[in-house]
Amino acid sequence: MKAGWKSNQLGETVQFVDYRGKTPPKVELGIRLITAKNVKMGYIQREPLEFIDPAVYDTWMTRGYPRRGDVLFTTEAPLGNVAQLDTDETVVIGQRLITMKVNPETVDSAFLKYALLSPQMQEQIRLRATGATVSGIKASLLRKVPFSYPSLAEQKRIVAILDEAFEGLARARTYAESNTQDSSRLYWAGLDTVFKVQARSWPQVRLPEVCADFGRGKSQHRPRNDPKLYGGTVPFIQTGEISRAGHFINTCEQTYSQFGLAQSKKWPRGTVCIAIVGATIGESAILDFEACFPDSVIGMNPDVRKADPEYIYYLLQYYKPQLKEAGKGSARDNINLATFTDRLFPMPEYDVQRCVVESLNDLAVSTENLANAYKQSVDDIDILRQSLLQKAFSGELT
Repeated sequence: MKAGWKSNQLGETVQFVDYRGKTPPKVELGIRLITAKNVKMGYIQREPLEFIDPAVYDTWMTRGYPRRGDVLFTTEAPLGNVAQLDTDETVVIGQRLITMKVNPETVDSAFLKYALLSPQMQEQIRLRATGATVSGIKASLLRKVPFSYPSLAEQKRIVAILDEAFEGLARARTYAESNTQDSSRLYWAGLDTVFKVQARSWPQVRLPEVCADFGRGKSQHRPRNDPKLYGGTVPFIQTGEISRAGHFINTCEQTYSQFGLAQSKKWPRGTVCIAIVGATIGESAILDFEACFPDSVIGMNPDVRKADPEYIYYLLQYYKPQLKEAGKGSARDNINLATFTDRLFPMPEYDVQRCVVESLNDLAVSTENLANAYKQSVDDIDILRQSLLQKAFSGELT
């Protein structure tokens, strides 16, 4: 802390309005509801846009009414996000948020916002947080967080510098995030060119017709978590590993014992796996080693004379939205064998498939490199933001 700055506990300088209890039910239109989801990176985010019934406004907002400039702080899920209210309209503040009001003759509200975002105060907040599963902080503990501030004139000078710098960083971050999305769109445009345009003249087949083996995985023994099933040398792949794999599955978290293998089925390297239930439905990847998997996965082992595994992988990538839609049900979404036996897919000659694969592999690498570069840009921008805040609240910002 720089000489001349005052320091005391946050609660001694700032008025807290702590909303407790259950947030009122949401309605289609009414008074705007600000929740923890709207509080991010110093600003109120428009999405999600939610409302409550005006009739319950006074019942909920009994502890105080928010005003433009008030600082909102998330007490958990996530902890420590901050935003400044930027509207004069009547709004409702949801649970898990504390509203902080300042005396404008002592503390600038934007200075408080930046202070709460600074690494120094974020560290102090985390030190006082509780909860093993969900980290959160009680208002009583937040009040005791040290808060240092200079004269009001110096606060306004620091705010002006940070406002200008953060406005530029926000533009740069938006540009980088937009380009990250553009790289994804470029990849999907490539798939579209192949499977929507080029494929118009290709023969249509059912996938089981071009596979030497096609079917669901097998895991018959119950209970599924019986320890004697596991701990051997045979890889056992589950749906989460398929969704995380990318193109090829080349690692596994679990292995079958010989007992596990005896009640299952081993699929060869090159088998295309697609998850058919739950949150990972429609995700696919190619086995890079022999492995077993449960009946929540369909395996497609292509006939090498008719189909290439990587071609089928890209085919499934392109048709994933349609497959997921076909699998929607009243209870748990799922794809079954009939989803594929009843559906035709474009399947050109093998050498054409390989040309498609080589082209899409090049595209996948290029777009992934672009996405990684833009992601690194976003990370660098966030690091620079934290560096500026660190300097500002160490009294080093000139």
